[in-house]
Amino acid sequence: FYSINDYGTFNFNDSIRFNIITDTNSILGEQVCFEVIVDPLIGDVAPDNNTYLHCFNIVNSYDPNDKQVNPIAEIDTSQFWLTYTIRFQNTGNAPAIHVRIVDTLHQHIDNSTFELLAFSHQPIVQIVSKEVKFNFPNINLPDSIANEPESHGFVQYRVRRKNNISIGTQIHNSAYIYFDFNPPIQTNTTTNTIAVTGTVGMQESLNAMEL
Repeated sequence: FYSINDYGTFNFNDSIRFNIITDTNSILGEQVCFEVIVDPLIGDVAPDNNTYLHCFNIVNSYDPNDKQVNPIAEIDTSQFWLTYTIRFQNTGNAPAIHVRIVDTLHQHIDNSTFELLAFSHQPIVQIVSKEVKFNFPNINLPDSIANEPESHGFVQYRVRRKNNISIGTQIHNSAYIYFDFNPPIQTNTTTNTIAVTGTVGMQESLNAMEL
């Protein structure tokens, strides 16, 4: 429970952090979910955005460079925002001076809606058409042998999918991570499938068919 008196002095990147230890019996692909609720609602000009649910996939340490999406798998046609998290780790034997991530957005994503949400290190963001570049110049990311806890990094952002996408359409995404002058490391590919799970989705599907 957090009591925040003045949001004007609140740092959304650093003021609140949670360290969670995952059960070693957890299965890869399962999720750990967090729900944030803002209260009270009295005097709130926009109470509809006071609840936020975010889920993380359970992964194994053998693949420290990965990409996650929330929500995962099938999404109702009433769901438009996709939140992506890219994690990276320097598993070499010397610090990484410069890290760069290149992420190409899917054709069904509206790249003008891009919002940077969180990061471990301040990135320089460049968006050219569908290509998003996160540059971490002089990051000096330690290697995992010298300093395992500090060898990790991440960046998180969200984008909005386009309207009137046909039922069954899949939205794929993966990224390439560059450590200095080494060849790029490709992350796993996330996949979201547009599905009908309610009356809102059914109506949008009908509208799309009429176009």
